Amino acid sequence: MSPAASGSSSASKDARAAAKKASAPPKTPTTSNISLLELIPSQTDIFNVLATLLICSVASYASQLSLSPVFGEIPSGLHHDETKNTAFAAAASIALALKYTLPRSRILLRLSRLIIPLIAVNIPIAQGFIWQYAKELGATNGPIVTEALTIGLLLGLTVFTVTGSIRPIGAPVGAVAAADLTLLGISWLVFTYGEKAASRFLSPYVGSGWPMTRCGMEATISIFAASLHRSPLVFAAIPSFFPIFYMDPRCIMGGKGVAKLNEHLEPLNFSVLARQESNTGYLSVIENKESQYRFLRCDHSILGGVWLKQHPNLYRSAANPEHLREPIYAVFVMLEAVRLVDPPARERKDPNALVIGLGIGTSASGMIQHGVKTHIVEIDPGVYKMAKDWFGLPANHTAHIGDAVSYVHDEIVKAAEKEEQPEQYDYILHDVFTGGAVPADLFTWEFLEGLKAFLKPNGVIAINYAGDLRQKAAMSVIHTIESVFGECIAYREYQPEKDADLSKGDFTNMVIYCTPFHRPRRDPNNPHHANLKDGELEGPYFRQPEPYDFLNTWVREQALMPRHAVDLDRIREAGDNGKLDKITKETVYKLKQWQKESAVLHWNIMNTVVPLDVWTLY
Repeated sequence: MSPAASGSSSASKDARAAAKKASAPPKTPTTSNISLLELIPSQTDIFNVLATLLICSVASYASQLSLSPVFGEIPSGLHHDETKNTAFAAAASIALALKYTLPRSRILLRLSRLIIPLIAVNIPIAQGFIWQYAKELGATNGPIVTEALTIGLLLGLTVFTVTGSIRPIGAPVGAVAAADLTLLGISWLVFTYGEKAASRFLSPYVGSGWPMTRCGMEATISIFAASLHRSPLVFAAIPSFFPIFYMDPRCIMGGKGVAKLNEHLEPLNFSVLARQESNTGYLSVIENKESQYRFLRCDHSILGGVWLKQHPNLYRSAANPEHLREPIYAVFVMLEAVRLVDPPARERKDPNALVIGLGIGTSASGMIQHGVKTHIVEIDPGVYKMAKDWFGLPANHTAHIGDAVSYVHDEIVKAAEKEEQPEQYDYILHDVFTGGAVPADLFTWEFLEGLKAFLKPNGVIAINYAGDLRQKAAMSVIHTIESVFGECIAYREYQPEKDADLSKGDFTNMVIYCTPFHRPRRDPNNPHHANLKDGELEGPYFRQPEPYDFLNTWVREQALMPRHAVDLDRIREAGDNGKLDKITKETVYKLKQWQKESAVLHWNIMNTVVPLDVWTLY
């Protein structure tokens, strides 16, 4: 064969080999030539996942804020963690099942992100619809159902998006599964700690502007979600966006929002005079037109109220200044009974009082009217403003707006640096109950022991506590108070009804009075003291009030002198036998846990005071 023929044959073989190689299907990469780094999502996917998780974190925090006016802060959070964790776990299970059983399901999982803005923008509509059935659902199930159908769906679609971000092509199933589970675990941590960070950093600014209101947060979340995912389905949400955020009374600021809200409240004979979202909850001043009273609402609780001047049974005090209108709750008047405890007010020179927790200012106004130099510590600037604007809190007082725990600690530290005692008071009025519970940190042994340093040697402290006398929360609080201040006396606002079944609960407002540094003297005008000598009285007692003590108000005539004593011997016996916990910084979590049950009971009680339809409208 000639060299030319041989070269031609060789070239032909090479061409056939090249064609065969080109037509052969590509080899599937093996485990040995696949790097696990290839499973890491793209930078765009990572950014989208993190941003969506943070959106869910803020949405979850905003959800709790939105639920609180309807169900109360504590009932709203009772099963919050379980609801969101269940939604996360259920969505993760469904997403993984789809991914490993259905071809191309990853594409569907990734596309689920396009529905997120649609869900976010319709959360207020879903909430409003569910709250129409708040009575049937109750304080326990209402928040669960609401969050399952709102935040639960939002979180579930986010989990779908997370699971769809892992690219399984060319990798063994075990490696992909490990990557999926790792990413889901990281996502859960980001979401959980993101919500905690949102609560910590956003709560001081709640109500500072429309984006920081409950509705404003939900609207902002919707906008961010739509901007992030650029979903074509957003156009389907536009028809619902404007009615929600421009027609819903919750979402309209200023006088227009109040007018819109009153359109809904008018058939119920209620009207809102002012409202504000603040750091302790949703605040509003509400009037009942039929029964003629005004009260200050904080979430699902009443901080106090007054009968209006035109109330037919209260004409006798119509000439009183605004801050001496008749209070609707006797317990706030009972706090003023510190002036009746020995030594009597007339024997005190330039008396002063420290008021922890303001409410509408009933007790503080009474002390000021009696010429007592009054210092107020109130954590919520909104409450302080409304007490001045709508309930006539007199201007002649000093006020500290901030946390009482920090205030007491800081004052003691400043005094110690000067080698002095903190300013001491004749009277301390401690009243911080709201929403079916108390701020537990204000009932610890450490806080009360610090507060004790603010009492003069003949000082009196009165502590308002609302709770079930048969439950450990109330019993342990009283046990802790007496461990600090010695033997005290307690009076409840009202006696239970004769036919009441106390085995189902004995929830009441009560005031505990203590005089830790002095033993009361015998009162010659009290027939019960006739055979006693000075020093033989074991606890504080009340002198009989005189006409000037009543400040020309009928309610003070009826309730200033406490009448319904609480038998503390049973509680003391349980404490002596080690059956009660002393509330300390280390054990305060127990009080927070115990109060959850009483908060649900309080929700039911509040619905008998004000119709549930009024609570759901805000």
